Amino acid sequence: MPRIPIAVNLESRNGGVSKDAKSTNGIIEVQGQTKRLRKRPGCSDYGLVRSGVAQLLVYWNGIKAIIGDYFCTVTSALTSVTTTWNASDKDADVTLSGGNLSAAITANPGMVRSGSAFTTGVGVWEATLTSGTSWYIGMANSSETITSYPGSTNNGLGYSIPNGLVKNGVLVYPIVSITVGDVLGIVYDTNFRTISFFKNGVFVYQATGSDVPSGNLYAAFGGNGSAAGGITANFGATAFAYTYSNVNVVSLSPTTASLPFSSQSNGANAGVDYLMFKNASQAWTLVPSGTPTLITDADYPGISTVNVTSITRSSTTATATTATDTNFQVGSAVTIAGAVQADYNGVHTITGVTPSSIRAAVEIPITITRSGTTATATSTTQPHGFINGQVVPIQGANQAEYNGDKTITWISATQFSFTVTVTGTDISSPAGGSPIINPYTLTFTGTNTVATPTVFNCTYQRPEDQGSLVNGDVFTVNALAMGACTVSSAAQGTFVLTSTGFGGASPGTFTGLAGQPTSPTVSSITCSSNVATVTTSAAHHYSTGKYITISGATPIVYNGPIFITVLSTTTFSYTLPGIPASPISPATGVIIAGDPALITGASFTYTVANAPATPATGTITASGGRNTVPGIAYINGYFVVMDVNGVIYNSAQDNPTSWGVLDYTAAQNEPGDGKALAKSLNYIVAFKEWSTEFFYDAANATGSPLSPVDNGFTLVGCASGYSIANLDGALVWVAQARQRGRSVYTMVGIQQAKVSTPDVERILNEDDLATVHAYGLKIMGHSLYLLTLVTSNITLVYDLTSQHWYQWTSLTLGSSKSVTSITLVGTTATVVTSTAHGLVDGDPVKISGAVQTGYNGIWQIQYVDTTTFTIQVAAGLTTPATGTILAYPYTETYYKFTKYADCAGVDLMLHESDGHLYNILPSLYQDNGIPINRSVRSQNLDGGTFKVKTMGRISLTTESVDDTAMVRWSDDDYATNRPYRIIDLNAQKPMVRRCGAFVQRSIEVKHIGNTAPVWDELELEIQ
Repeated sequence: MPRIPIAVNLESRNGGVSKDAKSTNGIIEVQGQTKRLRKRPGCSDYGLVRSGVAQLLVYWNGIKAIIGDYFCTVTSALTSVTTTWNASDKDADVTLSGGNLSAAITANPGMVRSGSAFTTGVGVWEATLTSGTSWYIGMANSSETITSYPGSTNNGLGYSIPNGLVKNGVLVYPIVSITVGDVLGIVYDTNFRTISFFKNGVFVYQATGSDVPSGNLYAAFGGNGSAAGGITANFGATAFAYTYSNVNVVSLSPTTASLPFSSQSNGANAGVDYLMFKNASQAWTLVPSGTPTLITDADYPGISTVNVTSITRSSTTATATTATDTNFQVGSAVTIAGAVQADYNGVHTITGVTPSSIRAAVEIPITITRSGTTATATSTTQPHGFINGQVVPIQGANQAEYNGDKTITWISATQFSFTVTVTGTDISSPAGGSPIINPYTLTFTGTNTVATPTVFNCTYQRPEDQGSLVNGDVFTVNALAMGACTVSSAAQGTFVLTSTGFGGASPGTFTGLAGQPTSPTVSSITCSSNVATVTTSAAHHYSTGKYITISGATPIVYNGPIFITVLSTTTFSYTLPGIPASPISPATGVIIAGDPALITGASFTYTVANAPATPATGTITASGGRNTVPGIAYINGYFVVMDVNGVIYNSAQDNPTSWGVLDYTAAQNEPGDGKALAKSLNYIVAFKEWSTEFFYDAANATGSPLSPVDNGFTLVGCASGYSIANLDGALVWVAQARQRGRSVYTMVGIQQAKVSTPDVERILNEDDLATVHAYGLKIMGHSLYLLTLVTSNITLVYDLTSQHWYQWTSLTLGSSKSVTSITLVGTTATVVTSTAHGLVDGDPVKISGAVQTGYNGIWQIQYVDTTTFTIQVAAGLTTPATGTILAYPYTETYYKFTKYADCAGVDLMLHESDGHLYNILPSLYQDNGIPINRSVRSQNLDGGTFKVKTMGRISLTTESVDDTAMVRWSDDDYATNRPYRIIDLNAQKPMVRRCGAFVQRSIEVKHIGNTAPVWDELELEIQ
């Protein structure tokens, strides 16, 4: 009675896995000559991160993920606040029940707050909608009025149905609708002050920044008066309905969406703890307390879009100038967009690159005078060094007309002139001619006496005359025959006159007297900005506001009656008519002539056709640079990346934000594209298309610190950079060679070894490698390399421990099929669907909705026809089943958990597209409630002869569990299969009998139950 090991290595005769031997969703253990097949571990939902395509999962200062180009920081340690609704902090239209956990609002505005606030950590609470059609559910501080709803002011934020997320009475975000029976989860992070909303465990929206109310926040529920509604809250006194994680999200906004990411940290022992992560075209850095920062150093080899300041053309060569340096290279592609002349646009090959240049500043201190429109500049410290006709920038003059770029006329080594624009009228200064101050007449009242007939006590009659006279002044009084009079006792309003002889009237008081003081002699009149300044040879005795007349000056603009402003005892000024000339001379300010520092923009050239007009016009951009390959390495303080040309770049020491223009080397021993960069022991590994090169830290003084390892070169390359995984210090990857095609290799240090079989290599060579996922997983005592080929819809698993290859799959629940009837005979239930169920023999199916719950669950079917199948259930159930019954088929695909990270001892995986983290555990036998389709298919068995044989029974050596499996066989080289038959795994000897005649047979065993019995071997009774 032959026995055959049930554990088999993966085989493929044609690059597919629909035929030939294989173990699916298992792990093979080798114990001496015995091989045992265990079920692969299942997983549980660890919480939603964010819906979208999974691009990166890493554990660094907590869980970090990139999903849909959003950088997500995950906090799984959530807390609850043991509280209830506060009966003393509610509106009268809110009623409480159920231990103050249930709340209902009438069709009037009002709300209720929880008894305790969420003040520390990351808090979570749930609201199950129990009645009504209108709710406001969210968070509010103590200032939100209870007579309104959460979100009616800035003091609250409410998830409103049917409106959306509301704050200050305004719609913040239109979000998905909820209805009675739904569970709304609210997660509030008090540290980052974010509020995340989940509908039935699925992330909906995260409020941040000003959308989050200030202060301590309470759970809040209410309505705005439009309709009634009720909820039941769970503040953590019982298990939550769903698993939640708090996620802080930052949009990376990459120039190219949905690219895979690589990451690398430098370790906490570095001066600054950095995480660097990148896709093919851009890179970011992160410090523990910060948010992602885009690397903008022009010497980092990424793809960037820059503004083009000009494009000119000479013949077929276009020269594009940019304001700053780029990382563009000769021979690389550049995309030009935005030029009005379309021939400049499109994808071009760069033919030349010129970096930007800097010219040092030249600054000469000067003074400036002006005559007419000619300004003369004089260097005050050194020869100016300028030449005739040169354009010289001038700056620093307070008079703006002197500043700017001026074309100069050379005068001498220290002088030059230039033309300046003058406005207004220039008045020659000083005044010419014989300027005089015309005599003027002042009026006063005088009183004399008989005793002193020639002495008059006088008072000014006009305010403008007051103070005009000083002691010693002599003038003539017109009204009386007083002769020449001398002034004494002069004051502001009075003075005394002594005449040389009074031949007039008798003593008394005389009003309306007039006199003409002697006018001072004018020494000079000068002008600046239409203000004339008069200097007299002696004290003028005038006061500000005095009205006098000047005559005899040239030009005549100086002459005329004027009001004066006294400057000193011998000077006064007055304003000349007309617009003053500008700029004044000499110029004022700290004036500099010379060339400022000049930065000439970088430029590149490319070939253009059809002779478009030059220069180009429009708002023009250029996108180009160098794509990097997957992988970042860290060695002795340097972050290291490689571009698609095999050029290897390193950052500044422990600073991934800084990259030097000369800090690079190249893998150039063999032609071929760069494919990936990794680190093996203390070597940098440069994977190229057809070769692999190794580098070490040679501590070179200049340029790259890396030097090639002399004997570190192989003609084994890399087929996909995304196939590389690190496992137990070894690198594993899909290799390729020019002669031998694709294979899987491992590497430790610089030593390489092939681990793939010809069967696996046939599968690899059939795939286009368009989308590849790979990672290493150590679990259940096994080191596993998981390689997913999306195009081929297969996940290959290499077990480095047992040195076997498996296939792992995932099941996805499909759309429901309406069940028209379920009838039971014994333990066999016959299920009939209203439309074709789409199932095949042995498939799993989920039944729900039967009133007799024994029919509900996950079952393995036996096919009857397109609308009928049978399942095995417990005997004695009511037949036929009643209720609104649905059947859900499953779809089997490659293993959907495409990203992995060891998160402080917790094995977490990120689903390819649903945005959830999952915890993979050997104690779980389903994938979050989804069955695992464990199966094994043997090789073709013929017993060494092509004679017809009879198989009396097939026995499965297995651990005993209360479960079933199914077995079937193919006698025509997998072309067709016999129907599955059920094996009772709880029987003393699980078996099926009367297995018919055959010449050559392959046997397949399949199990989907929520158990994990270990299978040892098949025992066959053959005659």
